[in-house]
Amino acid sequence: MKSEEQTKIGIAGFLILATLTLAAGISVYAVMFRASENILSKTLQLSLKSGEALVSNRISGELANAQLMVNRPPIVDSLTRLRADGSRREPVDALARIARAWVASGRFSAVSFHDAAGAEVASAGSFVKNQDQHIVLHTPADASLLWNRQFILHARFTIRNDLENRVGSVLLEARLPALETAIHDITAVGNTSEIALCSPVSAREMDCFLGSASANQFKRLQRIVDNAALPMNYALEGGTGVVFAKDYRRQNVATAYSPVGDLGIGMALKIDQSELYDPITQQLKRVGILLFALLLAGQLMLYLLVSPLVRKLVNSRRTAIANFREMESLSEKNSILLRNASDGTHILEKDGTLIECSDSFCNMLGYTREELLGKRISFWDAQMTGPEIQASLELQTSGHGPTLFETRHRCKNGEVLDVEVSSRPIPLEGRVVLFSSSRNITERKLKDEEVRRSRKRLEELLENMSSGVAVYQAVADGADFRFTRVNRATERINHVQREDLVGRNITEVFPGVEEMGLLDAFRRVWKSGNPEHLPVSFYHDEHLSGWRENYIYKIESGEIVTIYDDVTDRMLLQEALHRERDFMDAIFQSAGSPILAIDTRGCIVRFNRAAEHCSGYTFEEVKDKPYFWKNFLMPEQQQGVEAVFQNALAGNVRTRYENAWVSRDGKTRVLDWANTLILDDQGQMKYLLAVGIDITDRRNAEEYMRLVSSVFHHADEAIVITDTQASILEVNPAFTRITGYGREEVLGQKPDLLRSERQDDAFYEALWQKLVQEGHWTGEVWNKRKNGESYPERLTLSAIKNEAGETIRYLALFSDISDLKAQQQILERMAHHDALTGLPNRNLLRDRLDMAVAQARRTGEKLALCFVDLDGFKAVNDTLGHEAGDQLLIEIAAKLHAVCRATDTVARLGGDEFVLIFTNIVDETECRHLTDRVLAAVEEPVRLQDRQVQISASIGVALFPDASLEGDALLRLADQAMYAAKQSGRGRVHFASGQTGEALS
Repeated sequence: MKSEEQTKIGIAGFLILATLTLAAGISVYAVMFRASENILSKTLQLSLKSGEALVSNRISGELANAQLMVNRPPIVDSLTRLRADGSRREPVDALARIARAWVASGRFSAVSFHDAAGAEVASAGSFVKNQDQHIVLHTPADASLLWNRQFILHARFTIRNDLENRVGSVLLEARLPALETAIHDITAVGNTSEIALCSPVSAREMDCFLGSASANQFKRLQRIVDNAALPMNYALEGGTGVVFAKDYRRQNVATAYSPVGDLGIGMALKIDQSELYDPITQQLKRVGILLFALLLAGQLMLYLLVSPLVRKLVNSRRTAIANFREMESLSEKNSILLRNASDGTHILEKDGTLIECSDSFCNMLGYTREELLGKRISFWDAQMTGPEIQASLELQTSGHGPTLFETRHRCKNGEVLDVEVSSRPIPLEGRVVLFSSSRNITERKLKDEEVRRSRKRLEELLENMSSGVAVYQAVADGADFRFTRVNRATERINHVQREDLVGRNITEVFPGVEEMGLLDAFRRVWKSGNPEHLPVSFYHDEHLSGWRENYIYKIESGEIVTIYDDVTDRMLLQEALHRERDFMDAIFQSAGSPILAIDTRGCIVRFNRAAEHCSGYTFEEVKDKPYFWKNFLMPEQQQGVEAVFQNALAGNVRTRYENAWVSRDGKTRVLDWANTLILDDQGQMKYLLAVGIDITDRRNAEEYMRLVSSVFHHADEAIVITDTQASILEVNPAFTRITGYGREEVLGQKPDLLRSERQDDAFYEALWQKLVQEGHWTGEVWNKRKNGESYPERLTLSAIKNEAGETIRYLALFSDISDLKAQQQILERMAHHDALTGLPNRNLLRDRLDMAVAQARRTGEKLALCFVDLDGFKAVNDTLGHEAGDQLLIEIAAKLHAVCRATDTVARLGGDEFVLIFTNIVDETECRHLTDRVLAAVEEPVRLQDRQVQISASIGVALFPDASLEGDALLRLADQAMYAAKQSGRGRVHFASGQTGEALS
């Protein structure tokens, strides 16, 4: 019997131990798995939520700020004027300045303004060239998020005028470095974490920015992979959550996803599941080894202890059964009493271990009895530390009576309760235990705290009220009233300290209250209990005076409370307003401009004398007549002005506009109107105040100035206006085109910056003297462009005088005559140079020969006139053609020019005849050396049409003054000598008779 029971107990013990070990392992794994998933899910959601809020707020805020900037009046006005007249430069220049200023401020990286037709009119900065990598945003503006190694917001805004007509558009790009920082911070949740921003392309595709700790890239991805939607697909459909699924790489990931505000894009943060579960797997291996070791140790201990344990169990079995039956009846009664107590009753060992508890105690903490039994006080106590619990247990067990104290219990769901604990030591089975009862006093504590906070708030409210508050107690059956309490405002309003008030009667401190009527009001309220309002009244005594408004109440304690304000400033302000109203009415009536006030019915309610004079109607004739002001308008303008009034009723006032004003006698004037809305307390229009300025004369002058400006800007001649000190005040576009200087570069400068060095100071002094004396000057001057190039110009200067005949400005008109000068030079060159070779022709040769002869006569030196004729040229011309012949002449001309000195002259008379003038010749020998060089140069082969051609020359020489001839006679002598050279065998030089009479070769 004993062996059988022992075996059963052993087997049962092993199975229990193995089951507990396996259950512990599975529980640890499940708890770690679930905890990791929960922590990761919350981390991903929190990171994504903060990132989504930053992305949404940053983009939306940037778009909102951009919307405010692009709708500024200067931009709308410039585009409106450009829409009305596309040839005007002022609006284009204004838009260009705005674009440069925006880019320079760093607000935007690129700005481009476009007119109503979509054509670009001004720009600044550089737009991203690769626009393909973008995420489309769902915004009123045509916006997208570009990726160009950084985030760039790209948006186009349509610009409309006050009449909602489209006048143009603005294209902006702004860098968003905050998004990159946010993405870097978000991806810090793990090594494999990745953030994605995507916009839908179609039902199956999306454009995505993918950012991780290692790299950032832009891809077009499928929304469905392996017949399963990617988590981003849910975000694009408006969903928010966390999912464990496969990503676009077909890797198992945990992903948090969410739409980004109202921008029409999605955002997802993911991490590989392998990174998530790797720590769990490693820990599980360690736990498995530990559990297996514990199982072996437990089995060994079970084997060593089972035999004596079984013997003890068998021997005590009968005794235990008997005792159990005896105790069962009593235990059941105590158990019923214990477990059904209303308070949280529980029994503790002296060390704080729970050995029994009631159902109400379990319910209060949210645990089952099995979960609590055997636990110590620190398991549920959320207030005391370990040493404090030990000290409390010693205190409770050391006495004989109950111990009552407050502490806090922690429930299973994490909630913390305020409890009141009553504990008493009692004997149980030969030892002392603590019989304790816990009562939940959380609600009572909350109520007490709420009462305390309410009292504190009331105290703070009372002390921080701007109105004075005082509490009084009736004295002598209401004959007087004594201060019992006042707030800080009472001290401030009455310039006293509360110590000087509390405990004293009001008539003692403020003797003027009876004359003011406040004391009688106190008595009425104290007797009737009905509150009263004492309207604004004046208080005065020898220390204090001012206007006061009082509200008097009686409270349950029988005391009187008054709440009052010092309205002295308000009363003084009202008086000032009355004076201001009279003053403004005087200004209104005396203003020289028509002023009308129109109510919501369209009726004129104010009409000053200038309006009466301008319209021909009196105020009595026009007031309270709906839309009577249409009588002042031309028929074609009535509908437009009525639309302005209707928009004003809706709160959209058009502040400035112009129209024609027709008076009663039919006269028409042009008025510039400035409109202002006067609003009621609800922010709605109460009156429309219109102030008109007669601009008829100004409009006529502006029309004339537009004509003058048109001439100024479109003139082909450059125009410069200076002051009397010759400082430049204005230039026209032709000035910039001719000189290369921009308008801003020359304003304030002197015209001397254009001056070249071709005319001396005397020239300009004479010019200035004539301009001052006669008032004008016309002539040609040489000026210098910005790039340093000199150019000729035709200049006209005029002095502009005022009515007194005093010079107030100078006007300069000039035109570039470089082309005219070039044409003159071409004509002069054609008249003096050979068209084929560019050498001097017969006319220029004659001039140079005359100058060379005159110089030789002055210096006593010789000159040689050489007549050169090419030998064999006709054969080349006939064989290879005239084109080859021309090319040969050009080559020969270049050779002759190369062998001659800088002071010599090479000329072509025509055909194959050339003339050389050698100056500064010492003797005939020097001349022979020069002619030998000429023969050698001519005889060098020339390649024409892939053939080498070689010719020679015959030269006739006439020396001066050996031959006393000049000019044409000297030339004829050289010609005769050339024929002599040809007759002597060609390729020779012959000197004319009068020298040696012999041919030199």
